[in-house]
Amino acid sequence: MRLDARLQSILEAIQGFNTLYDIGTDHAFLPIKAIEQGVVKSAIAVDNKKQPAAVAKRNVKAAGFEDRIRVLVAEGLDALDDTCDVAVMAGVGGATIRNVFKNHDTLNLKRFVFQPNTHPDRLRMLTDYGYCIIDERIVHAQGMPYVMITMEKGSMTLNEQERLFGPILLKKRPKAFLTMLESERDYIAGVLDTLPANVQADALKERLLKIEEVLYEGHRD
Repeated sequence: MRLDARLQSILEAIQGFNTLYDIGTDHAFLPIKAIEQGVVKSAIAVDNKKQPAAVAKRNVKAAGFEDRIRVLVAEGLDALDDTCDVAVMAGVGGATIRNVFKNHDTLNLKRFVFQPNTHPDRLRMLTDYGYCIIDERIVHAQGMPYVMITMEKGSMTLNEQERLFGPILLKKRPKAFLTMLESERDYIAGVLDTLPANVQADALKERLLKIEEVLYEGHRD
């Protein structure tokens, strides 16, 4: 079993913790690999659908980790217990992740690793609920860029630009981040060029302007 770049980057972020709580585990590839590589000591793998959970249980049994990985059918943090100190949620929208974590007791969790497939800006709203962003990076998988956000409990205030694009990504300005913004800029510009003159597209125009502001920052003297 070989993990793609997205899951491999998660393994790096959870290194050294004791018990992983993996939300939306699907086939349990992440917790299995985390145990195999000694990244964590144990895991709780949850999925809200019975069929993926059944596949996950078979995979855990085949790997010989039934004593170290519990597979449960549960929603979000509903199966969380005091043993878990790191949580992962990936492959869903940023608003969904935010809603799972914003008002839920996270017990002894110390680190939260998120890979939203849409709207990372909405996920960053967790900074309004006692979370602090400690790392952001762009991860490529299947030719697509994904934002990975690592958080811990703490205090952080973001301005509008930081909320939209990420405080650490804005500060470090990695090439993958700028390339992602350039691609989005070109896509939006292309869409706007094809729209009839009488079509309102204020949201697209505003997004384009904000992207150009970030890209322009790198060309100032």
